[in-house]
Amino acid sequence: MSQTLPIILTESPKYWAEDIAFLIDRLKIMNEEDARFKNKLDLDRIGVFGMSLGGPATSVICSKD
Repeated sequence: MSQTLPIILTESPKYWAEDIAFLIDRLKIMNEEDARFKNKLDLDRIGVFGMSLGGPATSVICSKD
């Protein structure tokens, strides 16, 4: 068995969760400052989903953010 696979399975979702957190932070800024979105985004009802290794990333972000 490859030594790389366990690292990918445990570490990659953490980094992908950081990407999701970045996007959520950008949405907050857009909801406050961008005229096209100002007060139109319901940031209390954000949903995330993923497939393959994206699934674990959603679990990580939901447990942290």
